[in-house]
Amino acid sequence: YVFSGMPAHLIHVPSVRLVDRDEVFNMFKPAVEAITEDELKNFSGPSRTRKETLNKVLRDKIKFAMLSHRWLDTGEPTFQGMSELQEDMSKNSAGYHKLTKFCEKAREYDCQLAWSDTCCINKNSSAELDEAIQAMFNWYHNAAICIAYLASSSSVSDFAQEPWFTRGWTLQELLAPEKMKFYGKNWEPLSDNLDDKHPRDLTTPSEDEISTPVAPSQSDILTAITRLTEIERHDLVSFSRGIHNVHQRLRWASRRTTTRIEDMAYSLIGIFDISLSITYGEGQRSWFRLMEIILQQCKSWEVFVW
Repeated sequence: YVFSGMPAHLIHVPSVRLVDRDEVFNMFKPAVEAITEDELKNFSGPSRTRKETLNKVLRDKIKFAMLSHRWLDTGEPTFQGMSELQEDMSKNSAGYHKLTKFCEKAREYDCQLAWSDTCCINKNSSAELDEAIQAMFNWYHNAAICIAYLASSSSVSDFAQEPWFTRGWTLQELLAPEKMKFYGKNWEPLSDNLDDKHPRDLTTPSEDEISTPVAPSQSDILTAITRLTEIERHDLVSFSRGIHNVHQRLRWASRRTTTRIEDMAYSLIGIFDISLSITYGEGQRSWFRLMEIILQQCKSWEVFVW
């Protein structure tokens, strides 16, 4: 699981330093070896295989958080900067402050590990970059929690002006995670729920509760996102990847932009569950290659109506 279902590099939350898969493996090896049959039974289900049950237990034992955010123009911590511990250069930056706040929130979700695309990918390694782009959907899906930082929003009423909803990569970061928590400006939570993708049991509020101001509910967040993006609630809560509803998914993507032209195609690899070689510099050809693969499997004319 560590070598196939998790990122190549993660942040060790207590020390805010980078660790690789070997270190993660050794870190959690005692806990994994101590798994008992009783624990497996607690995670088993009538339709779940033993392998699926073990995977569920491992995800519970080796929890990691994923960050979804919009990059700053400057000052984001880099892989090299974190690896070389260039403290004076990084710790005073707004990007490093964002990273430490993310780690604080990850710790609140009992995660010893965390991942950010700014500093957890060695972009000097084409192999690691390729793996990250191909596997990123799975990583967000496997995370114990995806923490979304919407830096321009103080409430759901700000979502229409929130840049996070206009970026190409954040589409899969919205759809892939099983659990998600939204934070706004100054890292204030945008709801009072632990998981903004799944509603709590609704009960009739008392008169005191009605008169007491509370944060927007999970339902308000999903309603606001659906209204803004036209992504239905069932897709937000339980997205099924693959080459179906193609025209709808291309329409979602068409309303977003990326800094690199190629990323408009690469950011959809996980959503359509396809394999596409990563070749920065190819420009629009990346989109043609993506559509070629889709058209080989999707014969409906509706693929062109988006």
